[in-house]
Amino acid sequence: MKRIRRPFGSFAIGLLACVLALGEARSQDAPADSKPVTGAETVELSIRFTDGRTRKFDHVPFRKGMTVADLMTSVKSEKANDFRFEHKGTGATAFLLSIDGVANQSGQSRDFWIYRVNGKLGDRSFGAYALKPGDKVLWHLGKYEPE
Repeated sequence: MKRIRRPFGSFAIGLLACVLALGEARSQDAPADSKPVTGAETVELSIRFTDGRTRKFDHVPFRKGMTVADLMTSVKSEKANDFRFEHKGTGATAFLLSIDGVANQSGQSRDFWIYRVNGKLGDRSFGAYALKPGDKVLWHLGKYEPE
């Protein structure tokens, strides 16, 4: 019995045609408005002052294990070296004292810096609140009133 040898070139061309057809079919399945995935995950920080002024820092690179305190430190060192905040303690005992020179208010008003993540009131120290990619943190002066 005689074997018929087919040239390798025609096999390779056939394989290449199949791969191209498969790739074309998959690209047609993707939605037309889909954006390319860059792999960069970010979080956002906003500060609302009592005088109506707002500072916003978006597209801050997210790191695994990042807390609200880490986000603020990142903004200070990477985004805006004129951004300042003071606190005492670390981790679960971290307590924010001031942002950009505006301190917690004592006396009759007793307004403190309060943060929310995605609109939800923070329920622990800002040094212990772990963020997720896409989270939006807002600080404002007010009274801590759990919902």
